[in-house]
Amino acid sequence: MNTGPRLTYYPLGVLLTAPYDAQLTPAMVGELKRLIPQHGRRYLPDTREWFIVTAYEVQARAIFRSCWPHFAEDEGQGDGPSTPPRDPRPPLAVDRHYAALHLLPSAPRELIDSAYRTLVKLNHPDRLPVPERERAHRCMVAINGAYEALHAHAVPGGD
Repeated sequence: MNTGPRLTYYPLGVLLTAPYDAQLTPAMVGELKRLIPQHGRRYLPDTREWFIVTAYEVQARAIFRSCWPHFAEDEGQGDGPSTPPRDPRPPLAVDRHYAALHLLPSAPRELIDSAYRTLVKLNHPDRLPVPERERAHRCMVAINGAYEALHAHAVPGGD
């Protein structure tokens, strides 16, 4: 079994696995707790892994990459760990859209536009290596959908 840092993608979210490091692990956990709400993350003590729901996958991947720049990625079997985190109430669609753009719901229109442009530059499939293009395409679909929904929500009647 590979004990190096690894992201395993499931339909319900992503599983973060990495060996303990006295500096990196606390930094990663702190960022996960700071940026991903409790209903979007779950620590699995038996395996010492974190499971992050799909709505926060992009943030989790960015946090993981900042701690471990070279990590393995693979697709998991099934829906993921047997006890994925569940929000007792489904998140509002608008909250999911803000999360997809890495923003708080209080973000002004200018920040939404800026975050969208930045994320497009970082995640556009044409700007990434071939192995990452499929995942980048899925990210772009989420980013574009979130931006369009927030744009229509912010402007009465939409565009």
